[in-house]
Amino acid sequence: MMTLRENAMAIYNHQQPDYYFDLMDAIQLVPDPVLMAGMFPQDGKEYKDPWGTAYIYKPGAPGPHPHVTAENAVIKDIEHWKDSVVVPPTRGLDWSAAKKAADETDRKEKFVGVLFGGGLFERSHHLMGMENALCSYLEYPEEMAELLPSTSPRPILLWLSQSENSTK
Repeated sequence: MMTLRENAMAIYNHQQPDYYFDLMDAIQLVPDPVLMAGMFPQDGKEYKDPWGTAYIYKPGAPGPHPHVTAENAVIKDIEHWKDSVVVPPTRGLDWSAAKKAADETDRKEKFVGVLFGGGLFERSHHLMGMENALCSYLEYPEEMAELLPSTSPRPILLWLSQSENSTK
């Protein structure tokens, strides 16, 4: 019988698995300090993440949701986004819990992954609101093209650079 990892690899490689299943079962997610910095109490109050975006995590909601208004938007003018966006630092974060969880994972049984809940598009509309982001993609494509790389999935790049220096 195949392990979860072997079964997932068979599916990924267009081979016959022993069975079909939720592929997430084959991944051991490890705690990500960047993601955890943006988690808030589920109390319905407004909190700001490290980017300065306001979020509300209502009781019973599946997760925190951005609460961007004209008053609290990080980017109020896309032509001057560099004056208002402060990219949170990733250096110096404590990855020891993630490393411990990864080290404790049997790599023959499971993959190790980091949950990264937002991409470039999500971060762009979290910084300026959905309507302003969509309009900016159409009306200011150069500015948006310049903004997006600064909001890239830095935790993944940081994780990869750290794992290259590890003994595994």
